[in-house]
Amino acid sequence: ATWTLDLRAGKGKLAKAEPPADGKADITLTMADAVFVGLVSGKTSAQQAFIMRKLKINGSMGLAMRLQPILDAAAPKAKM
Repeated sequence: ATWTLDLRAGKGKLAKAEPPADGKADITLTMADAVFVGLVSGKTSAQQAFIMRKLKINGSMGLAMRLQPILDAAAPKAKM
């Protein structure tokens, strides 16, 4: 599945869709669904997934590094 997360203004916008044709993404992250679940659940770190080549980053590496607080905020409060 392809998801688009737009964090340019306000609280952001998430859509299960391709990015709009009129805009260019500053960063594109490519990973399997299971890797994404691991990232947002806190069971996998982005750095670990990247090193293991389970996460591909195209675009600004600086922006990619700034995504960790967003992933941390999405993580469930209670770990199982």
